[in-house]
Amino acid sequence: MFIFKREVNFNTDEPDRFVLVKRVIVRERPEFNKISMEYHFKVSKSEKDPNTIIFAKREEIMELNWETEKVEVVAKLEIPLSR
Repeated sequence: MFIFKREVNFNTDEPDRFVLVKRVIVRERPEFNKISMEYHFKVSKSEKDPNTIIFAKREEIMELNWETEKVEVVAKLEIPLSR
């Protein structure tokens, strides 16, 4: 997974730039097997830029902090999600 940050270019002649912030290898981590490719950024009131992404699997919802690369299970679901 590649995390990019948008740098707004106020010069109207050039487009905005996207700068690589972090690369996290998730395919080798077992907790990412059968993960949904849809994700959401977690909004934090204390930090200006988000640093956590929320993912869903059929049986759990989890967060990945890309700065620390820590994965935390937020909720275990009794009834698995359907497609």
